[in-house]
Amino acid sequence: AAVPADAWTNVAPAEVWLTLPSPDDAAATHKLLREGLCTSLRGLSDDHADALAAMIGALSVEYSRCCEFGCLDDCCSGHGHSHGHEKTRAVRAKLSIAALDDARAAQPCPKFHADTVPMRLIATLAGRGTEVLSDAIVDDFGKNGPTTLLVDRADAKPHTMTPGDAVVLLGRLAKGGARRPSVHRSPPAGPPRAGRRVVLVLDEEETAPPPPPGTLRAEVAKGVKRFLLQ
Repeated sequence: AAVPADAWTNVAPAEVWLTLPSPDDAAATHKLLREGLCTSLRGLSDDHADALAAMIGALSVEYSRCCEFGCLDDCCSGHGHSHGHEKTRAVRAKLSIAALDDARAAQPCPKFHADTVPMRLIATLAGRGTEVLSDAIVDDFGKNGPTTLLVDRADAKPHTMTPGDAVVLLGRLAKGGARRPSVHRSPPAGPPRAGRRVVLVLDEEETAPPPPPGTLRAEVAKGVKRFLLQ
């Protein structure tokens, strides 16, 4: 966790999108994050903004390697490294800051599901962490298939990520390997209270869902692309 949880309290709720075209260029990535992402977060100190940019930049490098090999089995075992290093994949970063007293915003995905992407990195930076089910628990639900939303069950005990953890989840479009899609959800809503839930999501740019059209989030993404082209 690059930024203490209480440092987010004065940051206005927002959702900011940014494309990192060359995550392996640390200096360019940090500059883009500092100017394009961190300046959108009103209320965050310069020191914390720098720390946040450095953390996202480091995570984007590791995540782009997973995208490069296309499968966690190859990436984690190092099989792909012997064939030479290909151009690092562009990464889409989305940072969401939600008020904890706004249950709908703080839990955008309240039902267990698998994402329609090859893989996705999720890091909870503040607030309750994302909940992930083990394959064994998912199998106990029955033969639902990865496209079926799972019905909540009292005996399902997911792993709750600790703030500061980052996890790479396989999606329904994952290729290769023997692992099944990762089933997860936003944490259940707690009692309304002060504070923020902050979540970072990284996707490969080529497979990332587009920002909703006609919204502030889409305009932020368009502005970032204009910035990259200049």
